[in-house]
Amino acid sequence: MTDGYDSMPWTSGRGAAHHRRVKYRLFGASGLTPYSLTQRDIERELLPMTESTAMSLAAWSPLAGGILSGKFTRGDIAGASRVAAGTISERGLAIARVVQDVADDLGVTSSQVAIAWTMARSPAVHPIVGARRLDQLVDNLGAVDCQLDAGALRRLDDASTISLGFPHDFIRETAGFVYGAAGERVLTRGSRP
Repeated sequence: MTDGYDSMPWTSGRGAAHHRRVKYRLFGASGLTPYSLTQRDIERELLPMTESTAMSLAAWSPLAGGILSGKFTRGDIAGASRVAAGTISERGLAIARVVQDVADDLGVTSSQVAIAWTMARSPAVHPIVGARRLDQLVDNLGAVDCQLDAGALRRLDDASTISLGFPHDFIRETAGFVYGAAGERVLTRGSRP
């Protein structure tokens, strides 16, 4: 099967459809892609395709290169970092602050919240952690036990929302005109529980 690494979602989707037609069993990841609260663009095409074809997605950099680890919101920037503090956007810092607030409310670390969020988004997503030290690895693995309630998920989603672009935004904006009252009963990706 063609890989989904840096390819268009329809390429992987076409491969999945072919496998289904010839009754091959699909296994493995549809792709290896960055996915975090600061980089959610796979939600436009790749993640829906992955879910609809019963494939999986290996998500690297769930901590956005360390931005969501808490070190930039707690002022704990000692030592090596993959990201220079001066290069982080205001949006990235604002998201990191919300992650920190949620972590404080739950009594867990920012890293655990950020990684748990990627797992909570879709059962098709499995995050890849890139810890440099054993203590970071142990902390990151604690995300498995981090339960984000609906309120925490809403806060994180609100802080990091992206425009899905065309055709998603167009369909949402014209649903009332196109579908009338019936359009209000249709569950969209944004309205799923």
